[in-house]
Amino acid sequence: AASLLLAVVGLRWQAPVRTHTERTADTASLPVVTLLAGQRRGAPAPLALPTHEGDVRVQAEIEGDAANPSARYLLSVADGENVLFVARNLAPRSAGQYRFVEAVVPATVLGPGARRVAVAEAGAQDSLPSSWDVQTSASR
Repeated sequence: AASLLLAVVGLRWQAPVRTHTERTADTASLPVVTLLAGQRRGAPAPLALPTHEGDVRVQAEIEGDAANPSARYLLSVADGENVLFVARNLAPRSAGQYRFVEAVVPATVLGPGARRVAVAEAGAQDSLPSSWDVQTSASR
C-alpha cells in the first residue's frame, strides 16, 4: 500500500504545469489584429477583419502623449451598446514610434458582424476613449 501511495504521489509530482514562458510562447503564435490611430472611428467604412478561430491578439495604438508608462488601460469590444469583452490593467507597450496596448481576445467576440473596439485609460474620467469600428465576415 505504501508503494502504491508513493507511485501516485510520484505521478502527481511529474504532472506538467504550464509556466509563464510557455503561455507567452503560445500567445506569440496567435494571429494579430493591429488597430492604428489613423484608422479610428469616423472612417467611411469599418475596418474589415479576417475571420479567425480561437484567440486573437488585438493591438490598439494609443496616442503618444497619452501613453503614460505608469498608466493602465482597458480594451473593450462591443456590439452596439452590448459590451462583449473587457480586458483590464493593460500596460502600454512600444514598438518603434508606436505605443499600443495588447489583449488576447476570443475571435468569436470580434464577429461575425460589426463591432466597436475601444481603448481608454483606466480611471481617466475626462478623456474620451479611442475607438475603431470593425467588421468580420461570417466564416465559410
